[in-house]
Amino acid sequence: MTGSRSGANTADRPAERRAGVPDGRQILPLARDSHVAMYRQIANQLRDAIAGGVYKPGEKIPAEPLLTRRFGVSRITVRQAIDALSREGLVIRKQGKGTFVTVPTVHYDLLELQGIYDGLVAEGHDPQTRLLAFAQALPPARIAQRLATGQRKLLYWRRLYKVRGKPFAVADVYLDTGRTHLTREEVDRNPTYRLLEGTMQERIERADVSICYTRATASLAQILQLPRGAPLMVFERVSYNDQGVPREHSAYYARAEAYEFSLTVRGKLPITRALRAAR
Repeated sequence: MTGSRSGANTADRPAERRAGVPDGRQILPLARDSHVAMYRQIANQLRDAIAGGVYKPGEKIPAEPLLTRRFGVSRITVRQAIDALSREGLVIRKQGKGTFVTVPTVHYDLLELQGIYDGLVAEGHDPQTRLLAFAQALPPARIAQRLATGQRKLLYWRRLYKVRGKPFAVADVYLDTGRTHLTREEVDRNPTYRLLEGTMQERIERADVSICYTRATASLAQILQLPRGAPLMVFERVSYNDQGVPREHSAYYARAEAYEFSLTVRGKLPITRALRAAR
């Protein structure tokens, strides 16, 4: 019965640490005479650990055999606890790999003209951002052509987005500021559309959006804390003002499992004709 107590054998602790199990001071003994089922008690402790950041989004939680030993219960009881967390959307089982804390999924309506920050807020998240780069730079030829800026330098920045403290997406933005001077502090504090429509007084009328898939470069993999070559969703946008002039190009690189896109159309949608190979 000592396996359910905080004073577990010290010989077990190195393995527990490697598996991400909190130390004995964070594991509470189960109240076996409580009206609350033991699997519910275990689920409550794991839920609190997830909420407290002990297990972060995308991280593996302890395996069932280890939880069985730590709580001194049957494997069926532990499985019921994990099933409860799975139904709540807090964890996901991956066959042959284990159980992981879910990464927040953002539902993005392609008919809504909004930025990534506003999209996260609309979904109830509290995103944190950090400016990684800020400079006047020549955009790649393809972007310069889409913005019709020729050989002019544009304002460029790279921004990191975090949700629940975990890297979620990276944005590379090229902005044609015209005669407006934007400081690093302004860009650091404000989303792109707020800069365009607020500071620059540009009315954004429409945007061209494309979505594709790529693999993480060494740089993006390091920032997003992913293996090099991991799948990324690329959300590319060109925004136009009410005069039809393109003002900004954004490329968002997001963890592939973190985004869900939707589009409502009238009538029939011929999928095969709508899809085209990337060039």
